[in-house]
Parts: sequence; C-alpha cells; structure tokens
Amino acid sequence: MQLELLKYEPPQDRKTPKYLQLARLLEEWLAKHQLESGAKLPSDRRLARHLNVTTVTVNKALNLLVAKGMIVRVVGSGTFLRRGSVPDKKLRIGLVSHEPILEDNGFISTLLRELRRMKSMAGIDILQLIRKPEEYAGAVKEFNLDALIVIGAEKYFVPTLRQIGATGFPIVSIGMYWKELADLTFGTDHAAVAAQAVRLLVANGFKQIGIVSSRESERTVLISSTEERLRGYRQGIWQARLSANPDWEITYSWNKETELREQLYRLNRENALPQAFLVSDLHAVEPLFHFLSELKIAPPKIVTFDNNLRSELAAIPYFSLTQNIHDTVERAIRFIDAKIHGKLLPCHKPTAPKLETTCRSLCVP
Repeated sequence: MQLELLKYEPPQDRKTPKYLQLARLLEEWLAKHQLESGAKLPSDRRLARHLNVTTVTVNKALNLLVAKGMIVRVVGSGTFLRRGSVPDKKLRIGLVSHEPILEDNGFISTLLRELRRMKSMAGIDILQLIRKPEEYAGAVKEFNLDALIVIGAEKYFVPTLRQIGATGFPIVSIGMYWKELADLTFGTDHAAVAAQAVRLLVANGFKQIGIVSSRESERTVLISSTEERLRGYRQGIWQARLSANPDWEITYSWNKETELREQLYRLNRENALPQAFLVSDLHAVEPLFHFLSELKIAPPKIVTFDNNLRSELAAIPYFSLTQNIHDTVERAIRFIDAKIHGKLLPCHKPTAPKLETTCRSLCVP
C-alpha cells in the first residue's frame, strides 16, 4: 500500500465523527486503487502517524470496513484486504449524497440495507461518495463508475441530473420525487402522500388536522421532504374543505424540543388542539407523544411517514404510511442494468410509489 498517496485533511463537517470520515476516505482510496486481494495494510499506529489522527480513530474506522466485509483483521498478523473484495470487474455504482449518509433507523437505514442486499445478490460494487452536483462528472471519471444513484436530491440538483441523464449515462434519484426528473426518479412524491394521509383521516371522521415539522437549528428553511409534506398537507386540507388553522402548522428546531412543548401547551390552554397530527419527521414522534401525554388528555391521533426501525417507538401508538424500499431499489437497479446493456427500459412510474400502511396499536375510529 503506497501510503504517501493517501491524504487526509481535517473534516470541515464537525457534526460527523472523524472515524466515519476516515472510514469513507479509506473505502474510496481502496476502491480507487484496487489493491491485490489479500494485500496487507499498514499498522494502526503507522496509519495514525501518517494521517495525523489517533490510533483510536484509525481503529474505529477500520472496524467499520471490517463490518462492510472489505478487510479482515488477524490478531498478531495485521489487517488485510479481504480476498474477493476487489474483483477484477464488477458493475460499479456510485451512491452519491451531498452530506454524510448516516444510519437513522428509518428511511436511510432501510435503503442502505436493501442496497447491501442487492449488492450481494446482483454482484455489484457500491461506492458511497459525498459530492455536490457539479462534482458528479468528475467522480464518474475518478472512480470509473458505471452508474450513479443520487440520494436525497434537492430541487437545485435537477438541471445537473437532467443534463447527465441526457448523455445516456445511467443516473437515478432515490428519496425525493421531482416532476422534472420523472423518468429518472425512484422516490416518493411527498406532497401527494401527505395529501393522501389527510384524506385517510377525513374518511375516518377527523376534521381538525395539524402537522408537526422540524428543522435543523441552523437552517432557516425546511428540508425538501418536509417542505413537500407541508405543501401536501395544505393541499389536502383545501381539497377536503376543512378549516385551516395556522397554529396547527407546528415547526420547531431539532435540538429545541421545548419549542414543540410550548406550542402544544398553548393550544391546549386555548382548547384548540387538533384531533390528529401528521408528523413530517419520524424522530419527532417521541417528543410529540411525550408532551401530549404530559397534558393528561385523550391525545390526538398521530400519522407519520417513514420506515421505522426504532425500538424506542415500539410502545408509541401511531399510524404510518411507508414506502416499499425493497421495490424501489429493485426497480432502480433494473433501470440501471437496462440502461447499461441497451435493453428495453422497464416500465417506470415513479409518480405512484407503492405504499404500505402500518398500524401500530392504533385504529382510527
């Protein structure tokens, strides 16, 4: 391993632990240089000294690569590239995001699990990258990628994705639906699903419906999926000809749950709590239920959107609309394979994602 070619710069993103960033760097470096299977890596101490980080950071980063099956660690012998982990040629797909992809026990965790399953079954190589849209073309050349899967594409990504797609290069978007990318998007139309949730509640007798959204404290605007759900909620309220109460649109900062508590308590004092809440973000379910329980009233029904893997929510009653991620990933991979091999492209209708309704200890009246 030519250690002098491996460079590490202190991360500007202070929210992501160093070991995660280092693991990503090592994974990209190993994928790019394609060392011989079984090649021995430098010791933790030597890597730490070369990269100017602690041995603890190196150890945690390498353990992540062990979990991914890229390397093996043999006590008393060292760290080695797993045999067969760098094949002569696999279909290499870049999994690209504009910020770190972290496990969330929700949509992202479910998506990564399905991609890992597909990677094993279909014999493809998936390389996780953090790149801005203007860097996509460079990443394709740098890592010799056969296709790109973009996670969580924001609205301003559309022109770049459209331009790359027009060249014939296989590129798809998962996680957000934009009508301008209808032929490349394998995501959820969050606005349509939120409107669907409103219709579901109305059909079951609910007339007073609110929505809870959260944002990062440093953001002044909502993330795209949350913004689209809010738009769909308003559309659903208007279509159902329900009374629109601005106070029922509750927004709070992720790390300031007291903001949520204050708004709920004020509504309760005014005897103005709605009968049901849509919850844009899965992590808002727990504080919402907790604060409503504090009020010692019959709590409003809770409807959320996402694939829940969080054990801490097991005892909380809520109704959820979730995307079938297994189906989404399979369709995206089939699309990429057809594009690469010049096959007839499969029927693709991203505007109507398959949804599964999950009821946890709750039945609407």
